[in-house]
This record gives sequence, C-alpha cells and structure tokens, in this order.
Amino acid sequence: AEFYKQHREMAAGWDRINSHALYHFQNLISDRFGVPSIPDPDAHYNAYPIPVPVRNRLRETYSVHAVVDLVHGALNDRKLSYEAAVEWFQSNVPDGFDDAYAFLTGVFDDDGCFKRRWAAYLL
Repeated sequence: AEFYKQHREMAAGWDRINSHALYHFQNLISDRFGVPSIPDPDAHYNAYPIPVPVRNRLRETYSVHAVVDLVHGALNDRKLSYEAAVEWFQSNVPDGFDDAYAFLTGVFDDDGCFKRRWAAYLL
C-alpha cells in the first residue's frame, strides 16, 4: 500500500496511474531485496509500461546506495533490532578478524553507532 501511495504521489497531475506495471516492477526486484511479491495476474510489463518519471524514481529509491543508507539509518535509530544485528555480526565474522570481539570493535564508531560499511556487509 505504501509503495502504491508513493508512486501515486509521484504521478500527481496524471489522470490516473495503472498499478499493474508498478507491481510487476516490484515483483521483479522482490527476490533481490527480500520483499514479498504481489500476485497480480494482470501485471504484464509490455501491456503497462512504467512511465519514465516513475521508472527513474524507482531506480533512485531502490539503488544499492539508497538501500544501504536506509538499513544503516535503521540500525542506528534502533528501528532494526540492535540485539539481532549484533548477534548476526557475531555469527558472521569476515576473514581477517581473530574473533567476534575484534570484529565488533570495528563495527561501531566512537559514538557507538554502526558504521555504514558494516551495514552494507549485513546486506
């Protein structure tokens, strides 16, 4: 619903927007981003092309940089579970670190916030 609302707002001034193409696009990227796909038997890309402004906005919104920024902010704002994130980092220590503690000291900055590069690693 939020996805549709955002793209409806982007389409302000158009008489209407056909959501079939938007859901088709979301379904194409759903596996890559871990979001659910939306069953829509009428979603056929060629029949409902995504308008260029919407397509450009989707590319900006779902770029790697934008997704990493979103996760990085969510980690530091505690919108994602701090405990679950720390547990994941402890269980996924990359090569080059002696142990989980040595790794975790590098995951956080001096203020105790997650570093952006490790938010990217989490993804």
